[in-house]
Amino acid sequence: MHTYLIRGNVIFFYVLTTLLCLSMACSLSVFFGQTDASISLPKAKPIRFRAVDKPYLPPHEMAVISFTTDADLSPVWNWNVKQIFVWFQLEYQTKSNKVNRVVVWDRIITSKDNVHLKLTNEPPKYPLIDFNHELSGVKMNATLHWDVMPLVGILKTGHAQLESSTIFEIPENYY
Repeated sequence: MHTYLIRGNVIFFYVLTTLLCLSMACSLSVFFGQTDASISLPKAKPIRFRAVDKPYLPPHEMAVISFTTDADLSPVWNWNVKQIFVWFQLEYQTKSNKVNRVVVWDRIITSKDNVHLKLTNEPPKYPLIDFNHELSGVKMNATLHWDVMPLVGILKTGHAQLESSTIFEIPENYY
């Protein structure tokens, strides 16, 4: 017969192999996760647009934009999600730059209870600032993005973009 040391060794490595196989199955299961969510397309509108001239900053234009959206990210949440990082991004073109992407709002969702975002006329966390004075009359495209950060596996992203007919425009005059 085998000694207790050999029997213990067999049991230990059997348990270790079983845990390894289960860990690999868990890691592979994250590739089949869903990144699409139910989103009513975000709507955005400028609240305030003005020129700012302060002694400690160079002169610039500042726009404050509020937005409304109803985003249900619960299909994205599963057993392997640690948190979901959600942000609202504006994209526009100016004479100086072909592509401008600016994040005006963000939130970190850390529990399944908070995955439904119902935002109405939400003020931005960060104002839109342009030091070249090229914001007036610019058409902007608003997009709601999210990153799903898993406990194990790769980072997944998703987004919901405005329809081309509802892209908003910054007014020509300050108010």
